[in-house]
Amino acid sequence: MHNLTDKNVDIAAFCETWLTAQSCPTTAIIKSYGYNILHDYRSDRKGGGTALVYKAQYTFSRFKMPNVFSTFEHTAASIKTVTGTKVLFVSLYRPGNLTALFHQEIDTLLSVASLQCDCLVVAGDMNVHFENTSDKLVKKTLDLFLSYGLEKQVCESTHIAGGSIDQVFCFSLKKQLQCSVAVDSDNRHGSDHFPVYCDLSLEFERKYFKQITVRKLKAVDKAQFNSDLLDLISTIDSPASAPFENSVSSLTNLCSELLDEHAPLQTKTVSVIDRAPWFDKEYREYRKLRRKAEAKAAKKGASQQDKAFYRELCVECTNLATLKKKEKSTDCDSALIP
Repeated sequence: MHNLTDKNVDIAAFCETWLTAQSCPTTAIIKSYGYNILHDYRSDRKGGGTALVYKAQYTFSRFKMPNVFSTFEHTAASIKTVTGTKVLFVSLYRPGNLTALFHQEIDTLLSVASLQCDCLVVAGDMNVHFENTSDKLVKKTLDLFLSYGLEKQVCESTHIAGGSIDQVFCFSLKKQLQCSVAVDSDNRHGSDHFPVYCDLSLEFERKYFKQITVRKLKAVDKAQFNSDLLDLISTIDSPASAPFENSVSSLTNLCSELLDEHAPLQTKTVSVIDRAPWFDKEYREYRKLRRKAEAKAAKKGASQQDKAFYRELCVECTNLATLKKKEKSTDCDSALIP
């Protein structure tokens, strides 16, 4: 963990975690450093296991395959960038001999995963000597990844015995993902593998926390509040016996005190996600209209017209969001063209 914090690593793919449960002292330690973990472990025997460890300020969505694979283990999850690009990360560990069955299963994984994202990053200990391109099975493995647009990134040796057996493959639909790789052969951190660091040209959505003050107005006893408000008004001097400005000021102060009594200000901490560039004022106003329409349609006795109007606004909001994402993506592509 010290290595992750020292290098300021955002996302890390681990193989051979040797974890034996979803929650354990190791996962607790990881979280104490400000990271979260998604992992898959062997429930029937020791060893193996894969994981994605990432800073707690990011939000990952677990990606589960319906298939059960026998030649490799993997953990997959996706995250969005600030421009709305969906990036899928796969931590993959392949033990044992390289066989044709592995090619069949990895083909199944890639065929599904490549359709679920805009960018795909597959990284891990694959136990394949990718530097040995004359080997037929190695060449077939590389061709299989390349058939999905996934390009090999690591060329250096990643093991103390030699060989590029730890690999990173990257793919992006619009070439927005640029990856530079560095192998730290001087620091093994107790492993026979060297750590591989990747610098990705993407800015991910991140959440941060802030404190806000709120009142629980829905919990106020309206009848009691109205009664107390009438009693309060009766205590104010009439304009005939006091200046009008004084009466207004007195009423304001007394109402404020009454509100604090019935619904005192409370401080709470909320998480905030960085707003995407396409999320502009027009879209924000549409969302406000949709929320109002949703509240009206959810009321008891809401008319069919109210419900239909809400459904119509839902469709319009979705279409507007899609349009603005495309416009922003086009602007970014234009900026990249010299």
